[in-house]
Amino acid sequence: MKRVVNCINYDDENEWRELEISSDLHVYPCCTLHALHFLDGTFYDEYLDGLPKNWNSLKHHSMDEILKIYREHITPEKWKKLKTTPKCCQKWCLKDSKSNKEYGL
Repeated sequence: MKRVVNCINYDDENEWRELEISSDLHVYPCCTLHALHFLDGTFYDEYLDGLPKNWNSLKHHSMDEILKIYREHITPEKWKKLKTTPKCCQKWCLKDSKSNKEYGL
């Protein structure tokens, strides 16, 4: 499948590789979103940033509940076109972006 995103957490076998869980038990679908949210306090995504506080916290929700939100919003099908790619993925993970080239992705 051709994609506009280079996701380091989604492999060629069409499977998610791993999750990130912060020391305060917040779940992230990848190290990039974990870092952005930790450092900048935002996902750079209107949908994810608009969710209630602690929506991705294991102290408040089950892993299944949290993953359901991520997996419905961040999907490889949405990466086929720039206009459907979630903003959080556009921020750092576009194939031809300067940030990807700087980090060798």
